[in-house]
Amino acid sequence: MKRLLKPDGLLMASNFYWLPQIDAIARASEELVLKHNPQWSHSNLRGDVHVMPGWAEGHFTLERLDVSA
Repeated sequence: MKRLLKPDGLLMASNFYWLPQIDAIARASEELVLKHNPQWSHSNLRGDVHVMPGWAEGHFTLERLDVSA
């Protein structure tokens, strides 16, 4: 990423998670998935976000973080 960005360029990363611990529809959807695929490994996501991944430290600056729902 560092190689591809222009000087003073911005990188925006975004994730959209269905959070079964927060949303009733996501919880019901996950229950249905697990009923038919109990080995599914992505259940019970909490939405934890690593603010700055290790590979980015020292190369990027966090300008803004909005965790509002």
